[in-house]
Amino acid sequence: MEEPQAEKIVNKINREIFESNDVDVSVYCYLHYRSNGQVAEISFLEIELWTSDNDDREYNEKTKEYRPLEDYLRHRINNIIEEISTLKVKDE
Repeated sequence: MEEPQAEKIVNKINREIFESNDVDVSVYCYLHYRSNGQVAEISFLEIELWTSDNDDREYNEKTKEYRPLEDYLRHRINNIIEEISTLKVKDE
């Protein structure tokens, strides 16, 4: 995947998060795209979701293509949100 395409996907999802959620939440719940020119990385809440160097998306042998990055990122984000929503902290 070309890095500019990955960055466009991150910007699209971030815009959606900002426009469809409370402003307070969208300030810290966003995707972060980072690249050093060799390797690109996408993270959410400082959790690595994808890197160009180590692509964990499913590979379809029939089509010879990876799962679309946007679909993969949305799936991972929703899983993280689901896991976080089960966390509890005791009130003192």
